[in-house]
Amino acid sequence: MEFARQLPPPKIDRKVRVFCERISPGITPSYVPVRTDLGSKLWECFGNVEERVKRHGGEIVYGWEISELPRIALEARFHAVWLATNGALLDITPEEFSQPQILFLRDAVRKYAGTRVENQRFPLGDKNLVDEYFALADATSERLRAMSMSGFKRGHPVLRQELGPSFLRMQQLKQRIQNGDRRS
Repeated sequence: MEFARQLPPPKIDRKVRVFCERISPGITPSYVPVRTDLGSKLWECFGNVEERVKRHGGEIVYGWEISELPRIALEARFHAVWLATNGALLDITPEEFSQPQILFLRDAVRKYAGTRVENQRFPLGDKNLVDEYFALADATSERLRAMSMSGFKRGHPVLRQELGPSFLRMQQLKQRIQNGDRRS
C-alpha cells in the first residue's frame, strides 16, 4: 500500500517551464541536491531549515518542489531549502522516496507564515479524472499522516484496512488517466 511515486521531472521541458512560469513568473527552476540533516523531520522543511540556519548560518529560501506523476500531473509543493554561506542550495529535509535531488523553483513573493500553502497542479491527462485522483490522494494522505502521528507504522493492518479501498480507487484512476480514458 503506497502512494504513487512523484519524483522530480527528468528534464526541464516545455510543460515544466509553462507550469513554473504560472507559479513564479520569470524564475527558472533548478535541480537541488538532497543531503538530509541528522534529526531533520519528514514534511517539516520550514522548521528543519530554520534550525540549520541557527546552527550553521546561511539563509532559508522559499519556493516550490516540482514533482511529476508520469502522464497524470505536475505538482508544486511549497517548500524551503537552505542557502549555504558559499551560495550553494541544499535540501536538508528527508524526501519521501529518498531521491538524490529535487527540482526547486524559487518564489520571491511567498513566505511561510505558519499556515499550509495549497499545492499547485498541472494536469497531464483528463482534468476531471486528475482532479478526482488528487482529491482522493489528498484526503488519504491527511488520514495517513494523522494515523502515523498517532503511532501506526507503515504496513500496520489497521492502516491497510482503513486506507486500502482509497489506494485501490487511486490505482484505478491512475490507470484510466495514463491510458487516456475520458471521464464517463
